[in-house]
Amino acid sequence: PEATSEDGFQNSSENLQMSVIRFGAYRELSRKALMNATVRGKQPERIFWDISMKAAAAESLAKQEAQLEKIRQKNKDNPEKLKRELERQAARFRVRHNGPHYKDLSTGATARVSWSYGGAKYAWKPSKARPKVPAASRHVVVIPARQKLIVELGNLVPDRGTLRVRVRASRVSVDKNRKRIPSLQLEFGWQA
Repeated sequence: PEATSEDGFQNSSENLQMSVIRFGAYRELSRKALMNATVRGKQPERIFWDISMKAAAAESLAKQEAQLEKIRQKNKDNPEKLKRELERQAARFRVRHNGPHYKDLSTGATARVSWSYGGAKYAWKPSKARPKVPAASRHVVVIPARQKLIVELGNLVPDRGTLRVRVRASRVSVDKNRKRIPSLQLEFGWQA
């Protein structure tokens, strides 16, 4: 402790002491901090991903459209049956899923979220230009509690540096009894 004086304390080198081991530890920590804060070499190129839920749901929605087209071809000679079958299939597409699913807010159509690694060949492609902030979309993904949505970025996420993630999220229920606020956790992993 520092010796006291009339002005409160005295900052004298005679009173300050540090062991050789502590001095070495402080020196090493300071060097590591300086190495992390100092930029060397060429600045890496910035990369951006712009992933809309409309684009993410495109494959699932295309499968649904193929099912509708199959019904149209099968029942093209019977308009009444065609109308019934199309309405029945559209009702199946609007069913609420237990897991994460894409939803078109204008039509109510839903499609399950599916993901497989596949060597990251289906990963989203980055761009060099910063994307504009999109307007609110009618295509959303609904993620129930304790569920997850995997967004495959491939092996392009840098090992070091700053990663900024911007997500537009909101709660689905406006029920006063359900007070749970949406939360978001980001997990980064690697799969071979």
